[in-house]
Amino acid sequence: MPKWTYSITIVNNMDRPLELISSSIAWGKKAKAFPTEIAAGEHGEFSVYAKAGTSTGIEFYFTMGDKVEKKGDPHYGNFSFSVDMPYWKHANKSSFDCTGILTQSGFKKIPDGAHDFAITATVSTSLCSIFLPGEKTWKGNGYQMEYCNLYDWEEIQKLKVVEPDEKRIDDFIPVENIFSKRKTDSRTEQVSVPKKLWKEIIDRKYPDDYSKRNFVKDYFTVSAYEIRKNVTVSIAANQSYEKTLEVSNRSTVRRETREEFQIENTISGEGTGEKFTLSETLRMQYQISRLDEYCEENMESVREVFNYDAIEQDRDVVLWDLAEVLMLYRVNIKGKVELVGIGDYYVASTQKTYLRNGIQGEESPYDTREEELPCADSESNYRLYDDSDEELLGEEFESWDDGDGVPVKSLGVVQGNIRINNVNYRWMEVRRGTNRGMLFNPGEHRYSFRPNPHDDPWYNRHQTDWYEAMAREFQRVGNANHWTQDNWSDGQDIRNLRVNNETYTARVY
Repeated sequence: MPKWTYSITIVNNMDRPLELISSSIAWGKKAKAFPTEIAAGEHGEFSVYAKAGTSTGIEFYFTMGDKVEKKGDPHYGNFSFSVDMPYWKHANKSSFDCTGILTQSGFKKIPDGAHDFAITATVSTSLCSIFLPGEKTWKGNGYQMEYCNLYDWEEIQKLKVVEPDEKRIDDFIPVENIFSKRKTDSRTEQVSVPKKLWKEIIDRKYPDDYSKRNFVKDYFTVSAYEIRKNVTVSIAANQSYEKTLEVSNRSTVRRETREEFQIENTISGEGTGEKFTLSETLRMQYQISRLDEYCEENMESVREVFNYDAIEQDRDVVLWDLAEVLMLYRVNIKGKVELVGIGDYYVASTQKTYLRNGIQGEESPYDTREEELPCADSESNYRLYDDSDEELLGEEFESWDDGDGVPVKSLGVVQGNIRINNVNYRWMEVRRGTNRGMLFNPGEHRYSFRPNPHDDPWYNRHQTDWYEAMAREFQRVGNANHWTQDNWSDGQDIRNLRVNNETYTARVY
């Protein structure tokens, strides 16, 4: 038998030394002493061989971890290496497993039958800028990445901040016919996720409570509004146009984002506990029916008939889609902001006519008729920009301390539990225009209140007390009328609810 060798070089790309925790050699001999410590920025080699003429293979193991030099600092984690090159069969095995926030790049498993093998692995942490193994898969702007770099926080934070309930779709449509098929227009304020909900975030770089607690400063969400060209119809001067078009709405983000980054895959299950989950809170906050909601590509397209009379100018009719892009970001302890999850949601559509003589928009006497071009089966998606529907994106915010004494807006809303006719319900404050309402689960029972609770000065100083008292009023009426989970007041408004000597009507919506 010829000499067998296996060598692995460990490059320490961290800001701390790596120290050897344990090692063992079942088969083979050390080519030289294993390094007991690898300084930051340095490398060390682990090499084992089986002498020529012997009937043994190679099998060895070792574990290393970061060396904490300051008492009380949290450990980054460990990594464990193993290799088994059996003499009696071609079935080589090797592995390199990291824990905590340690990551590695460069390691490859040894092929079957190989008897002389060398590899280099670079050990880093998710606090560094290097990518995790398997990242950089979507090609954009000439390099590989996991999602479109339009959604990097460096780009999103440049957008103007808007209050969604004060905007209509017309406010987003470009006055001029821009060349780009896609334009991110504006965003909402960033909203921090309360730490009590962090355990529901599936973060590949900080996968456990220990990592999140010690190496994450904040998670926050923000919603951006993006206008997208769906269809462009060009009409020559003195020509009329009449045609039936098939119009469909497809997710742009899903086609360019790795599955692990899609928002529904970064939030744990819905849950049935007594508190609202992060998924439920996000859906209420941004008025999304499901985190994986969208008009799918296999949906039946909408057929629309377009009829334009002839005019003396060339024109382009653009069918615009408005999409809402929900993003979940992480801020690590070094202040680096990175995207954790992303999803896009169809909001509404409209059309606009652009004249090619340079006269655009409202200045033209031939400006567009504005019609909605709905996505198939998406009526529930018309949750904004409709005067007849006052539903808003936002819920009421609570304030929490970021650890440095700075108040931060949080996704938390006033919520609680109440038992009605022997069924336990979770309730949550919701917003309806400038008014307020409540949601009860199970059953998705939604109500808004008349008169507006804000009309009572006591409400503005005691919101939690007000909602708890209102929940008890629902309990009183529900017990008296023997409500069931699926049947509350036969869908009728609930009258004579008393809180702080004021009488309210809960209106179904």
